[in-house]
Amino acid sequence: MVNKHPNTTGLLNHASKKKRETQYRVNEVIQLMVKEGQKINFNSVSEKAQVSKAYLYREPLIRKTIEDLRQQQEGIHDFKNVKRRTSDASKDVIIETLKNKLNLLKHKNKLLESENEHLKTQLKKDLGKVYENL
Repeated sequence: MVNKHPNTTGLLNHASKKKRETQYRVNEVIQLMVKEGQKINFNSVSEKAQVSKAYLYREPLIRKTIEDLRQQQEGIHDFKNVKRRTSDASKDVIIETLKNKLNLLKHKNKLLESENEHLKTQLKKDLGKVYENL
């Protein structure tokens, strides 16, 4: 009673159709993520495309695409690190300039304080002379 030649063409057709649809969905998600500038890795692609990470690793073309895009994005982040290091250098220059300005202002403050003391003593002397003349 067992069928020696089962008709599996419908099952095979459905499986291949499902595979094509899944590959299309994953590729669409990857293109959308690239367009939006989102971080691409296996976890984020699997969540957005609603497929398992195992599927992404198992499909060689999709796996290579994700790995290549991830590597390209790491290169972009390296550029950001260079920019950050450059901005750190500019911060150092700004800090040095502000330190110099602070030292100049401290010196000017000391000069003004000494001038103020001199004027106070001069005022006391002049007021003393005014009271003597009364």
